[in-house]
Amino acid sequence: MSPSHRHQGSEGYSKVWESYMEGRTETYFIDRVKAGDREAFTWLVDQYKDMVYTICLRMLVMEADAMEALPETDAVIVTLFYYDGMSLDEIAAVIGISNGNVRVRLHRSRKKMYQVITNNLRSEVSSLL
Repeated sequence: MSPSHRHQGSEGYSKVWESYMEGRTETYFIDRVKAGDREAFTWLVDQYKDMVYTICLRMLVMEADAMEALPETDAVIVTLFYYDGMSLDEIAAVIGISNGNVRVRLHRSRKKMYQVITNNLRSEVSSLL
């Protein structure tokens, strides 16, 4: 793109960029981004921002669904550990169970949440594509 196009108003620049990019594939843009092309990055973001935003928003809902899938004590442990930043020892003292039991419940809870979120995400992504 010539330097004269870079100094046009943003609308003129966008039109020149769009006409230049017509017919290019996503792979082309990804390669350009890897090479440091900011305009290619902007184009990719513009193309996929709505889909990415939708997926992220649905993942937040999925996280809530995943937390609901846990037994109450396990949901409390996850909340205390990840949201309140408590240590395993602090959680053990609050809940009244051993440190090892907290660790095991946290591990099982992560696995359960991962399964719930992964299953929900697969169906969401397939519905978007």
